[in-house]
Amino acid sequence: MDPPKEYESRLARWTERAQAYERTHIWTGNLRILFFVVLLGGAALFCRTWLSVSVGLLIIMIGLFVSGMIHCRPHLEEALSVIKAHKPLFVDKPLVSSLRDALEIFRQARENSVPIYSGSSLRFYPNLREMKAADSGRLKGAFSCGPCGMEPHHPDLFWYGIHPTEALYTIMGPGCKTVVCTATADMHVVPGIWQDGKKGTLCGIHTGPATYQVVLYGSKKALSEQLTGDYAPFVRQLVKFFQTGVVPVNPEETLEIYAFMEAAEESKRQGDSPVKISDIMRKNGGDAIPLSRSFLR
Repeated sequence: MDPPKEYESRLARWTERAQAYERTHIWTGNLRILFFVVLLGGAALFCRTWLSVSVGLLIIMIGLFVSGMIHCRPHLEEALSVIKAHKPLFVDKPLVSSLRDALEIFRQARENSVPIYSGSSLRFYPNLREMKAADSGRLKGAFSCGPCGMEPHHPDLFWYGIHPTEALYTIMGPGCKTVVCTATADMHVVPGIWQDGKKGTLCGIHTGPATYQVVLYGSKKALSEQLTGDYAPFVRQLVKFFQTGVVPVNPEETLEIYAFMEAAEESKRQGDSPVKISDIMRKNGGDAIPLSRSFLR
């Protein structure tokens, strides 16, 4: 007899969490081995186990902060505590579970001149960087697809769709104007129109095997890559970020990535209707947050 759907859904969620734990173990292993970083564990756990202090006092005692919680719902409260203490902060993906919270974190970081960064390791995969640097002529568009597991407490694309979305933005850059989302049980397909007429399409695959693939369409040639790599280039960028206070990706692009995913969620709610990025930003309180790579210090 086939197992009930509820059991299959629960098994899929636990499998995803186990895989996320394994990836986190590899990522933190790179920190230890390549850069001799001592990891304290979760801030609250470390405080309870080794120090009779609060998370706030721990933040004051250390020089930088890395938030790597698998669930991002506590990220806003934790990030604001770090920003209040004026400590450099990296938040592992997904940054938060809403665009409004992302805007608030970056707004507070700017007002307090605090370095903050969040992003996907795919951006720094060597073959994606080589694709972006290749002489393919005028960029006409790009297609990015990859695994896109979902969690019930996150917008559909925030949980794992952040990876193929950031890969898409690595090629396209910021400037998306309008998004449409078509969603089924198996995948999300999200085409976006950029301000200069370029078209970038995201495909998030929910079920079955999937790999990260990017196709670039240029005026001279089209390039296609199955993305392969590890966390080492990403970790190097993080170390450089903490050393210099300069983020590897402009904060406006990071926020637009979350606006793109939030717009896709809104489009799905509206029955696959087009949604403007500017409208979704205004709706979430992001009319104008002037940011730059160097607002950090």
